[in-house]
Amino acid sequence: MHSIVFVDRATLAPGVRVRRPAFEHRWTEFERSEPADLPERLAGATIVIDNKVALRREALRQLPELKLVAVAATGTNNVSWATHRGNMHRDGNRGVSLFPPGTPRVTKQASG
Repeated sequence: MHSIVFVDRATLAPGVRVRRPAFEHRWTEFERSEPADLPERLAGATIVIDNKVALRREALRQLPELKLVAVAATGTNNVSWATHRGNMHRDGNRGVSLFPPGTPRVTKQASG
């Protein structure tokens, strides 16, 4: 069973609905997280949903079960992709953006 952790749910606008996946999983959600919180909060996580928290090499290296980093933003510079991509080749990990650039709702909110 997948363990999904959303590390900073409160950083999304209140009206943004995040649908939970249809497959069997355990969902844990934190309003906000600091980088120092991540090793404990993400222990055992297979999927991480992140908007603004910096996911750096040191944190990612401590997550052997991690299979997917889902970024809930159009930008992904908060994730150390070089580390994550290195794991992708070895472990089958993936990185995706939940709201890729050009998503109508995101574009409208970002432009005012």
